[in-house]
Amino acid sequence: MATLGKAKKIKNEEGVMGLTDHLREFRNRLAVVGILFIVLMFASFTFSQDILNAMLETGRANGYQLQVVDPTELFLSAFRISIFVALAVDSPFILYELFAFAAPGLKTNEKQFLLFLLVCGFGFFVLGALFAYNIMVPFMLRFLFQFNKMADVVYNVSVANYMALYVSMMLALGCVFEMPVLVVLLTQLGFLRPEWMVAGRRVAIVLMFVLGAAITPPDIVSQCMVAIPLIGLYELSILFSKIVWKRRLARNPYLAEEEEERQKEREAERAEEERRMAESQAAAKKKR
Repeated sequence: MATLGKAKKIKNEEGVMGLTDHLREFRNRLAVVGILFIVLMFASFTFSQDILNAMLETGRANGYQLQVVDPTELFLSAFRISIFVALAVDSPFILYELFAFAAPGLKTNEKQFLLFLLVCGFGFFVLGALFAYNIMVPFMLRFLFQFNKMADVVYNVSVANYMALYVSMMLALGCVFEMPVLVVLLTQLGFLRPEWMVAGRRVAIVLMFVLGAAITPPDIVSQCMVAIPLIGLYELSILFSKIVWKRRLARNPYLAEEEEERQKEREAERAEEERRMAESQAAAKKKR
């Protein structure tokens, strides 16, 4: 027991943190972002009504008659907006605290990679949310209104349902736009290779249209509005994956040799397939 206590004391004197110290640091960082989130939530509530009116104006401009069916509906909608805004503003601070917590145990190149992932992850999420807010949702509302107009009905929509659709689409597309970041992470960890993505491109395109149908109303236009940007993100992900994979090969000579052997095997299989095809074509010509 004395020896163990002495070793632990030496480690602490050398600046190595124990499990309790790590948990205490994590708790402190979590408290900081939590307090900041609460402050931002109450601060954003003061102008959440303006944001709510701006989002409702999109529906009014497309012919929707928005109504309130519950006395607390507008208040709860404004409160949810304040939470959403506070989370969006607090996100960079949350990412920074995560990076600062993990940085001491990482190498220089690992720190750079983690920082790249955090910054790009936040950027792509914001890009997806802005795409939903400025393009996807207004277009979808316009299309659905014109479609329902053919049935000669008055299209009254509750504010709660309208805001739920708006916010859910922003969150969904924000998460979907994280695809390149996820691909870079999986490639860096060795769970994904760029040639696998190239080979599975056709299947991926079908899955993107299925995903577009799952997170949008049941119409082909909204489905395409989601699937087409996803296809572009998929191609961008392939490019990022190739860059990351080349860097991995440059740093790992054993992996580079293995990749070279696989490339030779693929070329040999391709040559064998071409030879068989040429032989079958020659045989078919002789029969004629």
